[in-house]
Amino acid sequence: MNEAGLHNVLMEWNATEAAYPTGTLVHRLFEDQVVRRPAAIAAIFGAERLTYLELDARANRLANHLREKGASEGDRVGIYLERSLDLPVAMLAILKAGCVYVPLDPIYPDARVQFILDEAEVRLLITQSNLAAAIPSYSGRRIFLDTAPPHPAVAEATAKLSEASSQPPQINRVSSDIAYLIYTSGSTGQPKGVEVTHRGFVNLLISMAREPGMNSDDVMLALTTIAFDIAGLELILPLVVGGRVAIASREMTLDAGLLIAEIARVKATVMQATPASWRLLAEAGLGRCTPLRMLCGGEKLPPRLAERLLECGGDLWNLYGPTETTIWSSVSRVASGVVTIGRPIANTRFYVLDESGCAVPVGAPGELHIGGDGVARGYFKRAELTAAKFIADPFSTVPGARMYRTGDLVRYLPSGELDFIGRRDRQVKLRGYRIELPEVEARIIAIPSIDDAVVVLAENPAGEPWLVAYVVQSRGRALDSCTIRLALRKTLPDYMIPSVFVTIGALPRTLNGKLDLQALPPLKNAVQTPLPLPNEQAMRLIWEEVLGIKGLGLTDDIFALGGDSLRILQIVVRARKAGISLNAEQIFEHRTVSAVAKSIP
Repeated sequence: MNEAGLHNVLMEWNATEAAYPTGTLVHRLFEDQVVRRPAAIAAIFGAERLTYLELDARANRLANHLREKGASEGDRVGIYLERSLDLPVAMLAILKAGCVYVPLDPIYPDARVQFILDEAEVRLLITQSNLAAAIPSYSGRRIFLDTAPPHPAVAEATAKLSEASSQPPQINRVSSDIAYLIYTSGSTGQPKGVEVTHRGFVNLLISMAREPGMNSDDVMLALTTIAFDIAGLELILPLVVGGRVAIASREMTLDAGLLIAEIARVKATVMQATPASWRLLAEAGLGRCTPLRMLCGGEKLPPRLAERLLECGGDLWNLYGPTETTIWSSVSRVASGVVTIGRPIANTRFYVLDESGCAVPVGAPGELHIGGDGVARGYFKRAELTAAKFIADPFSTVPGARMYRTGDLVRYLPSGELDFIGRRDRQVKLRGYRIELPEVEARIIAIPSIDDAVVVLAENPAGEPWLVAYVVQSRGRALDSCTIRLALRKTLPDYMIPSVFVTIGALPRTLNGKLDLQALPPLKNAVQTPLPLPNEQAMRLIWEEVLGIKGLGLTDDIFALGGDSLRILQIVVRARKAGISLNAEQIFEHRTVSAVAKSIP
């Protein structure tokens, strides 16, 4: 195919223009549904229910309360809440007040939360009194949403909130303004904030409502942490199409069996999760549920898992998209074990380019650049990084149009769909989370007595991905992996902490001084130990299988062996299949095979 023919084909594949309300704001889409369906159930959490009218009134009261407490248009307001109906209330209220919401997860390390609050200059924080002690250095104003406040000052604040007007405040915002600021892993050692506009968010919502599809008959079960951008789709999309969002509790997100029961209880028709979560659900018996529209994204969907999910019934959709282009940028319905990242969603363009910025032929690998209405404003307070990653779009006829350099290597298939190959840099995806490995390395090196470190994504003996850290320790001051892990928990969320730490004398380097990843030593399995009692033996075999370790000791701490929340869930699922009554909380509390086995009734 000559250059002109290639250009014509690519333009045809990028003909994604579709009408949508370009000038509207995200919360206006919800307000339209309030007018159409005031008495319909909008959101549920456990036994709690909110109609569209009730949800709107609560959001309006909070929006007016924010304005009374000094929030101005464009200010950044933090959301630091446990999972409950307060999440969609807070998101809508901040937008209604003309502000920008900054999502924060209470399970994140206090230091990481404090960094985001400081850098984002969060003036007001929507939270709960039981979380106040976690961030004592926060100097802004806190807005408490407690329903049963334990302290008089909180009770007074809650009373004032209930007295606020239930009518929406008048604001002067446009669709090019920022809707939310969300932080992702950063290669400099600190997380970086991405500014997403109302227009990009609205385009995403309208496009996703068309395909994979969602309407007023649908119920979406939301299980993702609000600090992960895909939670925005779960919590807001049902509300802009007149459907219903059911919010899973934290306990449910940690227990596949409970989650499956909740799918049935709320009659969920749509659910979004990463491949790791879908695998757990499939192992726990997802096929017994009512057929779902399954949305899968965040990392590469293995073909074997796709086939297994298709056997459960319902529709399976693979989704792809960086945070910088507003949650999802492409969708692909999976009809067999063949998995691609599909085609761009509405008003989105894909360019596969070489290092010179020229389009590569169909079938040839190149870096994916994404243009269109979903491209974010840029990185907050990172002008240099923004200029490097958000560049001029030479293929667009729109003045000032930009495209985002994803760093993802892909290739066009003859069908026009994209095949994902890998990364050009040291960014990885683990259980849906985007991780910049240099950020993890910087946190490890910051620990006293550690001189150097490199982190890689590898496969454990069970064939599952995990992070492995190779560390160079100061002479005579070696730390064990448990001590290193505890130090990292002060600054990194669980998913960014390596599962294995290997001490080596020096990092291998090439003749020109560059790090030689291929020369890193192979991992060695742990050894041990005396024969356990029968009940302990069953538990030990399950732990060994999940952790990929032979000879696991009865008193070995699971977190020192590379255990994390995902592997704990896998242990729970497999234990229940073996007839052992076990939950995740028991493992988090007791931590060893011996102690956990003794805690089982």
